[in-house]
Amino acid sequence: MSDKNTIDLLEDGRGFIWIATHQGVNVLDRNESRFRVFTEKDGLASSNIKTIQEDQQGNIWISTTNGISKISVANTQQHPSLDELNIKVNNYNIPDGLQGKEFNEKAAYRTRSGELIFGGANGFNLFIPEKIKEQNTENKIVLTEFKVFNQNVPVNIPFRNRIILEKSITEYDKITLRHNENVFSFEFAALNFFHPEKNSFEYRLTGFNDEWLPVDERLNDITFTNLNAGEYELEIRVTEDGDEWTEMQPPLTIEILPPFWKSIYAFVLYFILFVALVLFSRRIMLERHRLKFEAEQEHREAERIQQLDALKTRFFTNVSHEFRTPLSLIIFPIEKLISQTHDEKNRNHLILVQRNARRLLTMVNQLLDFRKMEVQKPEAKKNWGDMVKFIRELSLSFEDLAQNKQIEFDFKSQTPAFFTFFDKDKTDKIITNLLSNAFKFTPEKGKVNLDIEIPDQNTESKTATVQITVKDTGIGIAPEQQTRIFDRFYQNDLPNSITNQGSGIGLSMVNEYVTILGGIVKVESIVGKGSTFTVQLPAQLFSKEEIDSYSTQNKNQVTESKKEPTQSTLLEEDITHNHAKKTVLLVEDNPDFRFYLKDNLKKLYNIFEAENGEQGWELTESKLPDMVVSDIMMPVMDGIRLCTTIKTNRKTKHIPVILLTAKTETEPVVEGFESGADGYISKPFDFRILESRIENLINTREQLRLSYQSMIGINPEKIEVNSQDEIFIKKALQTIETYISDSSFTVEDLSKELGMSRVSLYKKMVALTDKTPIEFIRTIRLKRAADLLQSSQLTVSETAYHVGFNSPRYFSKYFEKFYGELPSVYITKYRLKNINISDDTKKKFS
Repeated sequence: MSDKNTIDLLEDGRGFIWIATHQGVNVLDRNESRFRVFTEKDGLASSNIKTIQEDQQGNIWISTTNGISKISVANTQQHPSLDELNIKVNNYNIPDGLQGKEFNEKAAYRTRSGELIFGGANGFNLFIPEKIKEQNTENKIVLTEFKVFNQNVPVNIPFRNRIILEKSITEYDKITLRHNENVFSFEFAALNFFHPEKNSFEYRLTGFNDEWLPVDERLNDITFTNLNAGEYELEIRVTEDGDEWTEMQPPLTIEILPPFWKSIYAFVLYFILFVALVLFSRRIMLERHRLKFEAEQEHREAERIQQLDALKTRFFTNVSHEFRTPLSLIIFPIEKLISQTHDEKNRNHLILVQRNARRLLTMVNQLLDFRKMEVQKPEAKKNWGDMVKFIRELSLSFEDLAQNKQIEFDFKSQTPAFFTFFDKDKTDKIITNLLSNAFKFTPEKGKVNLDIEIPDQNTESKTATVQITVKDTGIGIAPEQQTRIFDRFYQNDLPNSITNQGSGIGLSMVNEYVTILGGIVKVESIVGKGSTFTVQLPAQLFSKEEIDSYSTQNKNQVTESKKEPTQSTLLEEDITHNHAKKTVLLVEDNPDFRFYLKDNLKKLYNIFEAENGEQGWELTESKLPDMVVSDIMMPVMDGIRLCTTIKTNRKTKHIPVILLTAKTETEPVVEGFESGADGYISKPFDFRILESRIENLINTREQLRLSYQSMIGINPEKIEVNSQDEIFIKKALQTIETYISDSSFTVEDLSKELGMSRVSLYKKMVALTDKTPIEFIRTIRLKRAADLLQSSQLTVSETAYHVGFNSPRYFSKYFEKFYGELPSVYITKYRLKNINISDDTKKKFS
């Protein structure tokens, strides 16, 4: 049945019992003990049935809240089956003469003469069912109006520069529109004037939408917008009772023409143009193939020359790398001898050797810098200092060269000092290259001048221009060659008296470095009289107070660094107990360099030696030294692989590693640090740097171990150092567990307990756990709640309050979101599934 509440009952002549309910009319077949329900879906005026009556013809009349429905049973058998019961429904409403839409319950009667009476709020209706006939009027549909862009299209009158309709739209079976006339509408009507208000229209446009769509009863028009080019068929149909439909005959065919560029003629033209383009392209390709062949011949020749140049450059670069290690073995002992020699004469000779060794190292570095500039452009790195003093000290290294060649060398500066920020390394290379060229190409008893001026100073913008001039009385440069001397590898034609004309990269590097510093370099030269190179560099001006401030800061930094005594300042007798020394493993394939390192470190540390990475790893694994110092370029196993092996082994990963290399490129440095190295030092280097680095790493490691010893109270050998991030998370968890029952415990409280600001806590928590602090706290509470729900006898509400939730409702909401099920379901699933308890007890937990 459709509803338990029965309003009216009727047994018809066929033996069916008709039952009126608010949810439809139910038909009972007592023989089959089955019901069948009829509702609005079957055509009834309404499913809310008020009364039921049967007329003398066996038709069923029902009153509803929306009029009266006549149910005609098509099957005429005496006792048909419910499945064979076919009905036809006719509905009647106010326009048909009813007293109103709604009728009263059980307010119906059938007289002896067969009249039916139905009562409602506005009276009653009395009628003879046999005399009510259906109107079989032809409901023909015609189009009455046609509009384009919401404008009526006139008949046989130009519209938008052409005649669209030559006759009335009613007479058309097909209309043709242009592509820019694709927004149009139709008005229509049904030629049925008997109760026209009962007409309902539907339409569809085949080719665009195959479904029937209802039409607004108040307007009786349809509009189409932005239809693509093509052919469509407009169909319209009408009905009075929603059962029988009458369609417009014939349907209207609508053709929308494509624009010219999409027409057949256009595509033919496109094809012709395409063929012409293919032929033209083929001709061009053949010509290009010929030119490409000729270019390839030239390219092969140029590539051969380029490969030869690359081989030369690579050869000199590799040779330069090989020079750096022996130069280190020359410079380091000389520096040590200079510091230990008190005889002035011997000391001067040693200084001369040191100066020339460093000059040779500078030349090697210059070649390496040139190679580096080919790979990547360096950046300016400025530091505070006295620029005049720095250049003056550079000039002193050329005094011995001036004396040997009997050249008068003069240094002059417009100002005694000029403090600013400048790139010392690049300034050094600029001055050194210019002076080297000047002395190289100036004959004996000539003259070289180095002058510094500051011609342009602007106190308002605090800017200045430092002008450095190197002037010589050398052989000079021809005017046609002056524009090319800054090109790489350019070499001038020199007289036979000049035996060493150089590599042609010095002035090229000068130009590169000056450009990086934002300056310019110019040359003026007269053949046979000499050359003048002028470098102009931008600089900042500072007041006296600013100069004093920056100078004081720089001096303090230097003083502080000197206050820290390095191991090189300790006397040998200060180290008395060998067992107290830390152990250092030296891994170096060059025996001389390894001997030098061992000789200088053995006073302070116990030394182990290995000549390659494989031996180094065996000693590291067996001896567990406190420090490993390794070269990178070695046979069998290089330093990068050794460092990676040490840092990935659980037994040795705590051992600090310092890598040494003669390479100056960035890539080896990055590769070294990615392997886990704790330090990276390029050869040659000041031995005190290596000493300090070893000492600092060992001291840092020892301080860390002692710090954990004081915190935990066990021997340092048993300490397993955790990361600071892991310690932070553990402390956060312990704090939340401590206050887990306190519902007032907030993120602010957690930040105070961890000793950090709320913002810092938020950033660190999100970075480590991908959760905000409030989400982190809530997650811990929910996980603790899950444990309680599974293992304790607490109810859901008790558990919610126990883990710090103010409301069991909010607790259930977040618990379901986190675990995907309600707490009560969680209890049943995990706590109660293996326990035999009563249903009343189970309900307690929900």
